[in-house]
Amino acid sequence: MQKGDFIIITNNPVVRERMGGRCAVLFVEGGYRDVLIKVRDMVYTGHTLYTHPLAGSVKPNDTLYRSIAISKKPHEFSMELSEIISNSVAVCDKFPVKQRTLTEKMLRDFQMVDYILIAGAMEFDWAAGLAQ
Repeated sequence: MQKGDFIIITNNPVVRERMGGRCAVLFVEGGYRDVLIKVRDMVYTGHTLYTHPLAGSVKPNDTLYRSIAISKKPHEFSMELSEIISNSVAVCDKFPVKQRTLTEKMLRDFQMVDYILIAGAMEFDWAAGLAQ
């Protein structure tokens, strides 16, 4: 991966706020699965996965937020990467969506977990701007 050759696909407002000024961010309105589908569609057109779609120890549908780094521009189609993202969507579909009430604090915690995972994977100073 070359510096600047990536875009982060996310539905996490914290990632958009904290990383949007430092790299390309495509915000997806929707849930975890919606992010996976957007990334799948882009991988099918030749974009390269830079972070694993199921990174971290948080199961799909336990959290509402997911951020994934891919190449900014399409390269060559990769059967291996298309299988990874397709299998990730299938794993997500195996977990039932939890019907629960989440407080603002819980939502913020899930946003921060996702933000720290993607910032760490992309070697960003994840603590930068946390006091904002």
